[in-house]
Amino acid sequence: MGLRTVMIFPEFENMEVIDEIRRKYDPLEDLVRPHITMVFPFENSMNNEELAQILEQNLQNIHSFELELGGFTKQEDRFGNYLFLNVVKGAEEITHIHDLLYDSELREFDLGYGYVPHMTVGKLPTKELMDEAYAEISSCEDIFKTTIRKISVEEIGENEESIVVIEKELEKSLNAINIPESIQKLIDTTEYKTDSIGMSNSSFLLFDDKVLKIEVDWYESENEFQVMKWLKDKLPVPEVMCREKKDGKSYFLMSKIPGKMLCDDMYLTNLEELVDLLVKALQMLWQVDISACPSDAEIDRKLQMAKYNIEHDTVDLDNVEPETFGEGGFENTESLLEWLIQNKPTEELVFSHGDFCLPNIFAKDGEISGFIDLGRAGVADKYQDIAICYRSLKHNMNGRYSGTKYENFNPDILFEKLGITPDWNKIRYYILLDELF
Repeated sequence: MGLRTVMIFPEFENMEVIDEIRRKYDPLEDLVRPHITMVFPFENSMNNEELAQILEQNLQNIHSFELELGGFTKQEDRFGNYLFLNVVKGAEEITHIHDLLYDSELREFDLGYGYVPHMTVGKLPTKELMDEAYAEISSCEDIFKTTIRKISVEEIGENEESIVVIEKELEKSLNAINIPESIQKLIDTTEYKTDSIGMSNSSFLLFDDKVLKIEVDWYESENEFQVMKWLKDKLPVPEVMCREKKDGKSYFLMSKIPGKMLCDDMYLTNLEELVDLLVKALQMLWQVDISACPSDAEIDRKLQMAKYNIEHDTVDLDNVEPETFGEGGFENTESLLEWLIQNKPTEELVFSHGDFCLPNIFAKDGEISGFIDLGRAGVADKYQDIAICYRSLKHNMNGRYSGTKYENFNPDILFEKLGITPDWNKIRYYILLDELF
């Protein structure tokens, strides 16, 4: 690989001021955008995928931050005569990123120089010209403010041109997320990770012992809140800590479930244990007394919600089964809904999770440790969860979600473990119904 470097490319509303200074004094002005370097040029055999993984692993707790530049400094050293635009705010965050990366697999490229974050705006051939340029730009009182949301890796081309080969997006800082005050008081740290596993449209902020779920406030938000309160002492579900609504969003703070999701490679590589746990989870749900359940998820109710989703254009057509629509399938969501209305099966009512996918079930030490994402939970037909479980098991094993295929797998082992003869009509019906959610 050629020379690469890790940097940020800030964007300011008054960027033209910096551009004008660089046009006069920076010989690299037409080759690379204004930037702040955090890892200086290095060359090794590591490919970009490997380097991206290093950034991902070492910067996973780094969030977006405010950057403010203002005032100039001149510096004469053995490398040249430089003009720097000073970092007024954000230097601590930039230095932290610099230190993290030089303490990683990139440590061999650390030359041990003292590091002071800055933006180079000029390099002059002589000290005299540097002094003259510094005297001219020192009268500039502009302040440059922005938010840094990504870290970039630049490859330096044959003609010293800048080629961006990696961009690492930074998570929003807690201050930027606008969390309701009542929830902020319950969060005793600013360190968090995000979870993007699964098909949910929600955002999940993972703290040491808590999870904050953020989503557009809709009927599933309220249903999950009510069901989780009702399920306390009935099933292992997160403890409800606080829920607030703000600016059309639902903020739901809950305790963190121990263990690993059933889509973890630890379980996907052990099919026998995985299916045993899925069967155990289904049986736990079905044993819940539904006489006082606060949520109705029976077919008529689900069809009403499906109609609502169609009318409000919230159906995610990017994640439907390939055969559902188009040639040999349904013409559109409306025709699918009409078919579902005309072909309702007889229901065997139990307590249903509603979205019984592998990422929504946790296990630890061979036991089910928790259920999450309960927005569609309630009283429903037993096959609601069997069907979605079957589909999730099949797709997790055939590589649809992760790209990793697990050989010699037959999802029908689920039915053998449950001790049932599968009702394929019901399985198809509930998978088709789920397409509208």
